[in-house]
Parts: sequence; structure tokens; C-alpha cells
Amino acid sequence: MKKNKIKKLSLSLLSGASIFAAGAFVFSCEVSDNNSKKNTGKITFGVTHGVVVDDDKKTNAATTDIDGNVGIPKVIDTNSNNNDGEEKKHTITTGNLIDNSQGNHTGVIPKTNFDNPNQNDNGTTSNLNVDKQKNGGNTNSTDAFNDKDKTHNNDQDINDKITNSNKNEKDKPAATTTLPISTNPSDKNKQISKENENNSADNSANKLSANNKNNQEVRPSKVVDSSFYPTQPTQTFNEISMQEQEIKNKILSTKNLAFNFYSHPDFKFKETSSIIKGDGKDAKRLELVDKSGHPVEGVKWFIKAQYPEEMVYSSSEKTPQDVSISITSDGVVTGKEHEQEQRNYQVWAEYKGYLFRTIIRVLSKFEVKALNEETLSIEKVREITKNWHNLSDVIKARNAYDWISKNVKYQERGDLVSDQTAYSCLIENLCVCAGYAKGFQMFMNELNIPSKTIVGALRNEWHIWNLVELEGKWYHVDVTWDANTEFTKYGKKTRATSYTYFLVNDNDISPGRKFNNYIPKSLMGEKYRGFQLEGLIKSEEDIRKIVEMQVSAKYNSDSKFVSFVTGNSFTDHAMVERIIKEKTGHDAGEKHTGYRNNFRTLKYKFSIDSSKINNIKTIQLKADNFKNDKSDYIIKVSGVDLPTLTKENIWVKGAYIEKVEQSGNDYLVYLSNFNNFGQSDVELSVYKIGYKFNVDNLGKLSFDVKRHNKPQAKFIGVDENSGILQNLDSGMEYRLGLDEWKDITTNQIELNGIGTKLISIRKKSSKSMMASEIQLIKPQKYSYIDKEVKVYNNKIIGVDSNMEYRLINTRDWQDINSIYLENLKPGTYEVRIKPGENLLASESIKVNIN
Repeated sequence: MKKNKIKKLSLSLLSGASIFAAGAFVFSCEVSDNNSKKNTGKITFGVTHGVVVDDDKKTNAATTDIDGNVGIPKVIDTNSNNNDGEEKKHTITTGNLIDNSQGNHTGVIPKTNFDNPNQNDNGTTSNLNVDKQKNGGNTNSTDAFNDKDKTHNNDQDINDKITNSNKNEKDKPAATTTLPISTNPSDKNKQISKENENNSADNSANKLSANNKNNQEVRPSKVVDSSFYPTQPTQTFNEISMQEQEIKNKILSTKNLAFNFYSHPDFKFKETSSIIKGDGKDAKRLELVDKSGHPVEGVKWFIKAQYPEEMVYSSSEKTPQDVSISITSDGVVTGKEHEQEQRNYQVWAEYKGYLFRTIIRVLSKFEVKALNEETLSIEKVREITKNWHNLSDVIKARNAYDWISKNVKYQERGDLVSDQTAYSCLIENLCVCAGYAKGFQMFMNELNIPSKTIVGALRNEWHIWNLVELEGKWYHVDVTWDANTEFTKYGKKTRATSYTYFLVNDNDISPGRKFNNYIPKSLMGEKYRGFQLEGLIKSEEDIRKIVEMQVSAKYNSDSKFVSFVTGNSFTDHAMVERIIKEKTGHDAGEKHTGYRNNFRTLKYKFSIDSSKINNIKTIQLKADNFKNDKSDYIIKVSGVDLPTLTKENIWVKGAYIEKVEQSGNDYLVYLSNFNNFGQSDVELSVYKIGYKFNVDNLGKLSFDVKRHNKPQAKFIGVDENSGILQNLDSGMEYRLGLDEWKDITTNQIELNGIGTKLISIRKKSSKSMMASEIQLIKPQKYSYIDKEVKVYNNKIIGVDSNMEYRLINTRDWQDINSIYLENLKPGTYEVRIKPGENLLASESIKVNIN
């Protein structure tokens, strides 16, 4: 939002702090889609089966989540009201393949495949191998398919045996297994705390539920003997010679089978998916590796494209210009420039008759530009902040605010893109409000400070700014409106940062604005409000403290005024006047009021009763570092014949005063929230009307401020929406999403019904240590696998060692260690991707064996 001339433009606000995100939100403002004219998606790969489910995507037009640590190509909102209260399940029946891939999966964000790098170029979802080294599970590759009645290289009439159908079946969510106390037998005696979280579908912009309801799923208790399940097949490696056209035909046939139908468990791609730039410069060598991770020789390379027609190209063939990728005989892929919203390609490796697939996403020129700009912006932020990491969060936030306000100029360019990115703010130093907000957000992400963006109407136009969380409470930050602000000081116009939009509350920022703050009022902060505003009144104690200090400092001054800064709705001048009279012995004199941007100023002339200052007593104070059983961060103030002192009389620069208590003839000043960790300097001053205090060494002291290490908690998924938070201790606390922080009293917690909500964990402050940095855990969840899991010749194909299955309505899941299941007894089976570290189980699909 421009500060004077306002122009109505259109805006696309991303739902993530990155330049890429799962979706864009369009509305009116001087801000737009982050760094690209195209609908871009965050390009971090982390998924290989289907899409990823994200329960935190309840984002309204005013928000961006702090999920920059997690690459989410495409999301399902399991809290969405669009689910109609019913999950869609998918049934696959023997004999005829029921392929529900064309069905409208409730909850899946529609439109393009652009945000799902694991989708095939034909629009179906890839069923790649999940890297269990990252997800806490088995590291084996997919096992092989071996049909004794059909040779591996014979696909004659294969498509005649498969029939596709669009039939869908709606069922209730599949039941899940009983949640174990621990996945490790040695943990049987560990305590576990159960927390049942509300997985509500409330998407209101100005409401956030902090209530946790019992949402534990009912899990079946029926048990079948393990002998019910057949022994899973194994496969020997038999070298097979194939001509190029045979290879191409088999690659094409997997469209109706499963991508791993012709694979072997002894080999796999080193990377199951990759991204390359479509600029002809970003070449990448692909590798097929054996069980030991060593690249194999003699691989033949192929590209399968869907556009402009379904075609397989060998490395010896030049791909058409419309195919935005090429590959060499040694497996080097290069992207070509294109302007499409999405270009995903299957790259196939043929090794001695076996076929293996990976997915390559080729970025468009718009994405390449956005990625390059984001990379440069992040590098810039890291360079600026390289010496900030020992600072407290509030000082980090202030420094970021300072840098932007002093270095970035507000300037419109009129193209709805170039002036509204983090790049325009941090590199070009010319932007509008979207650039300011995204630049500040990038600072916060790098510094691990929770932050979001918020949008509101300002002067009947849209405007975007930030919300920042400090110590569990949230504050508004609008650096756009403090960028080189011009104001009058001592009768002269000057330009400086005023801080009137730094760490403020709803009321402070509301003049001229209309917005819905999705942070509950109970979570909005007061402690750091107006952090840099000298003389700000937030309580009666503040008034008393300011009067004591200013009157004491101005006994002999020609300008006997007491000055305050107040909120824009503060009206209790009578209380201020009463305290001035109480402290000085005279009524407050003439009053002056004014404005300081969105705050107000209040100034009174004062006179003081002569009895209070005729015999001013000078006292020499000694200030020493002190420790006791409550805290290691105490200043002991001592002296002869000390008057009564309270927090009203004592000021400390460089730290916060928690409390002041008398100890014999001395006073103990308890400190917290130092400006930095490690060697931290503070300065103590004491003011009391009728006294003058001289402090030894000018009141300067140093503390060695220590901080708890960041927690190393682990989240182990147990079923589709629940898991166990492990490696905890009783000095920690956690929260889900934006809920309030909760104390941890055990070494692990069972979290039920949380879905993919962001989990935050931190170590609380203690006697000798300040609170730790926040650890963030973002559980992932792969969605439906029905596009790959199919029934063929009375076998279940398209499975792999990352999956598990069970007879429906029974308790125990069975690991899958092959690429197909055979000799199953008649019945209905459930198949899903296994849960693991930071990974929830996928929604299960049902398969009927008749």
C-alpha cells in the first residue's frame, strides 16, 4: 500500500514464505504473485508416492504459513469444508481393474499438476520409492515381480487383460491399528502422555480454535493368525536382452500396469525425483545404483513424454523442441527453455532387461527466474545476518526491521510483479508493500522466528504486512509504513526509523485499517509492544516509572516536562495527572497532546514541592552479579541507608527486569531476555524523587548468558492422522499450529488426530539457561495410492517395500517386501504407505480379491 497516492491493482498472495507455493490467492492490492507471472509451486522434492497431505493449509487470504522448511509439491487439506464430511475411499476388484485415477478426490487441490513434481506427464500420480532413510523406515528398494506363468519380457496381449473403469466407491475411513506405546521394545517402560487434538475444519480468518477434543480413531481389535497371509515372493536377477523397440513398448505398457512392474529390488535410482532448470545450462547426471549404492555401467536411457504426443525417446534420438528435456547416452539430462506452467517427464533406465523410472521436473523460464531471484535473496539475508545468531529474537527482529527501513525505498513499477517480491526488497531495494512483507518474512525464516503475513484494507485498498511471534505471543510489524519516515523533531524535519509500526498490537495498527486477525487475542503480546518507543505507557506501573525517572533527571532543567507515548485510544489522562501530583506534590501543569504516526504523545509541565528537593540525598550504590537458587541472572544492589526501591525506581538497559525483591538491606534485581547470548552487557540506573544515585562503574555489568540447546525431538507416525512425539523431557513444551504452548511432563507424547499440523517444540527457560530455539517438525502424509496399486491376474501389483497391507477390519498391518502380492485368500484388503519418522501413513485403499 502506497503511503500517499493509492492505485488499485490485483494481487496474488502465496500461501508460503517461499517464492514457490502450493497455490496462489488473488485479491486487490499493490502486491502480487511472488516472483513470477506464472502459478508457481515450491520446488523442494520430498515426496515420491502421490501427493502430500497438509492439514495446516487452512490459509485464508491474509496468511502465509511458516512452513518454509518443508517442500510440499501439492497438498490435501484434511480440514477443508469441501470434504463434505466424508472421505472418499477407493476399491480395486480382481478380474477387472477399477482405476479411480480420474475420479474427483475430495480434498485434493484441483487444476494443474504443476505443484506435484511426482505426477506423470500424463497427469497420473507417480508411485516412486519413498526414501526411508529420510522417513525413518526401510531403505530397501522395491522388490521384484516374478510370474512363473509369464516370462519377464513377454507382454503379449497384456493390455487385453486390463480393463479401466471410472467407478468410485465411497466408504467410511479405514480403521487403523492400535497405537503402540513405543516402536522400540526397550521402551516398554517409558511413560507416554496422550493428547487428543481437535482436527477441526474451521477455516474462519479471525478465529483459531485452541480447544483440543478427543479425536482418537476407533481401531479394530480383531486379530488373524499370521499364517493367514501368504509368503511373499522373491525374485532372482535373470539378465534379459531386449531390442530398443521392445524397451519402448514395455515403458508404454506400464501406463496400464505399474511403474515398477519390470523393476528389480537389487537396483534403484540414486534419486527418485529431480528438478532441473529449463535454461539449457543446468545439466544433471542420473545414476542407477546397486544395493551398495555404487553406480552400474551399461545402462540405456529413455525419456517418456506425453506432450505433444505420448512417445518414448532413446538417448540416441533428438527430442522435439516441444519436449523440454534431452538425455545423453551416459544419463545426463538437460532442460530446454519453455513457458508452460508444468513440465514433468519420466526418465527410464534399462539395465539388463529391467526397467526403472524417475521423474524429472523441468522449470519454466518464469520459474527459473523466480528460483534464481530467491536464491540470491536468501544469500543476501544470510550475509546480512551472519553475525546475528547469538542475538535474542527481539533484537534479531529489530535489526531486520532496521535494515529494511533504512535500505529499501518504496517505489511502484506498475507491472504487478517486479516490485512485489523479496528480491525487489533485498536485492534491488525498490518495492511496494508486498516486497517489504516478503523481504521481512525471509529474514524471519532465516532467523527461525515464527512469522506470518496478514492482509487488510487500508484507505479502502488492500495492504500486506507481517505478524511475528516472540515468546509465544504475536505482534504486528509493518516496515512499509516506517521506511525512512519523515517526522519533525525539535522543530526540524528529519528522516529516521520511528518504530511506530514495530511490535504493536491490533489497536495500535488499526487506525485507517480493516482486517481480521486470525491470531486469538489471548495470543497477542504486550511485553514487547512498542519495544523501541521511549516513554510508552502500557500500565500504571509504566506511568509511575516514567515520572520517577523524568522528574528526577530534570530537577534543575529549564524544560520541566514529563513526556509519554500512548496508544491511540488511551484517554485516562486523569490517572496520569493523579500520579504526577502524587510524585511531585503539585498538580500537573499545562498539557500538550499530539500524534506520533499511529500513536499519540502526551506531555505535562510539572513543578515540584520544594520539600522534596531541598535536601536531595546522594547515595553511592554498588551493583554486583549475584546467583541464588532461583536464578543465575541477578543484580544485587547495595548501599548505606537505602530508601525503599521497587521496579518503579530501577532501569536496566540490555535486559528485562522480571522482579525486584528486598534481601536484608540489599535489593535483588532479577533479569531475563538479554539482548544477546554469551557475554552480555547491561547497565543499571536508579531513580527516586529526592535522591541522586551514583552507581559504581556507571552501573555496567556483564553476564555469561547461556541458552538451552534446541530440542532433538522425533515424530514417529503411527497411522493416518496420529503419531508419537519422542525424545522429550519434562523441561520442554510444545504446540500444534498456532495453539497455545503446553507443558511436556513425559519423555514421549501420543498425538491423536493432528494430521499434518506443524509441531513446535522448545526447552523452557530455567534457573541458569534461557529458553531454546524452537524446533519445528512438519509431518508429511502421502495421499491416495490408487493410481498405482492395481489388480492384475489375481495379484495386487504396484506395491513396494514402503507399503503395508492387512485384511480389512483386522488390527495388524503386514509389511510388504515385494512388488506384488499373490496367493491371497478371498476377501477385502487395505493397502497404504507405511508411517515412519516425520511421516504419517497414507489413506488406505481397498482391494477386493474374489
